[in-house]
Amino acid sequence: MTAGPILSLQDLEKRFPNGKGVGPLDLELGAGIHGLLGPNGSGKTTLLKTLLGFLTPTRGAAMVLGRDVRSDALGVRRLVGYMPENDVLVPGLSAAQTVRLAAELCGLPPGRAHEAASEALHAVGLGEEALHAPNRLSTGQRQRMKLASALVHAPRLLFLDEPTNGLDPKGRRMMLRLIDEVSREKGISVILSTHILPDVEAVCQDAVVLRDGRMVAREDVRARTVQRQAQDTWFDVAALGGLEPFLEACRNDGLVVRQLRAGAQVAAPDPMRLFALARKSGAVLYRAMPGTEGVEDAVLAHLEGGAA
Repeated sequence: MTAGPILSLQDLEKRFPNGKGVGPLDLELGAGIHGLLGPNGSGKTTLLKTLLGFLTPTRGAAMVLGRDVRSDALGVRRLVGYMPENDVLVPGLSAAQTVRLAAELCGLPPGRAHEAASEALHAVGLGEEALHAPNRLSTGQRQRMKLASALVHAPRLLFLDEPTNGLDPKGRRMMLRLIDEVSREKGISVILSTHILPDVEAVCQDAVVLRDGRMVAREDVRARTVQRQAQDTWFDVAALGGLEPFLEACRNDGLVVRQLRAGAQVAAPDPMRLFALARKSGAVLYRAMPGTEGVEDAVLAHLEGGAA
């Protein structure tokens, strides 16, 4: 994986004449697979296009793999593979020829472009299907062709915009497995832009949550997955006289606390642990009921305007 931050944003903002856009954002990401999560219209695609230099920032600064997106956009694009949400098809070209064209556009000479296209198509599991025109491929095959086009020049970072768009459950699982394998085996970092929460939970280490163009949260997905694997349960908790002393005791004991719009939840192996901590903190705990688990409720609370 890449040493140092793959992405560094300082007060980055892109606004359109109608006032819509994204930012200001302050963010730093290291190597790995990161989710860019939010509903349609939250600014995810605008952010990716700004980082690629397709859109000029209104203000602020952004560095991608150490390259300035304002002064060295071409240098950024040489190091980044981009899989757009929408299909990009060239009439008359087969899938294999489309991927080869992507390689040549990235500067590879014809002979090497042919080899690189074959390698990329093999990596995503496209064989004889690649000889067909893209409009004859299934949705899943077209998505894998787009992933091969993003991989063909051996980038250090992938921007994937809604990579599971239009896929059935089996196709989604295949695509997410490919993303995970590509990242691990080729040492490529990934920013996965999506509105689908389970996709983020499946492969990402964390999630940057956008709403109305602004970052409203950064969720540690990996930590929540570890909690599930340890079989901890989220408990809805309530105490007489206020929760904060009890929650502080939980944090000091190494438990994960999630404060919601109304009340709080604590991840613990069993309720007896919670009652013991309540006694220790002097709180009178009158509710410790199993609640929901995972990153979804926390993210939804942020998207709806609350704080998790």
